[in-house]
Amino acid sequence: LAVIPLIAYPLVLGAFLVCRERMTIRVFEHKAKQQNHMVQVVNDAVSNYRLIADFLLRPNIVDNYARAIDDYHKHEKECARLITNSMYMARWLTTLLVGA
Repeated sequence: LAVIPLIAYPLVLGAFLVCRERMTIRVFEHKAKQQNHMVQVVNDAVSNYRLIADFLLRPNIVDNYARAIDDYHKHEKECARLITNSMYMARWLTTLLVGA
């Protein structure tokens, strides 16, 4: 009876990680795209500073940058949630198998 957790733990955790792999890759790739977009917005603003200053476009650029930051933080939060849930799976599984 004591052997059951030793066999079940790696099987269940391995199946969970295999099922979670695609979602993890998708979420992190989307976060990387948002980060690249945010860097591109900053790069465009720095490269075109004279033009932005001459035509008084600073408020528009600031709004664009704020939107890019908000989008990035939204995806960063999703990544943190995914990692937290994945890390707790091992703890929950251990508690379940030891308590059963």
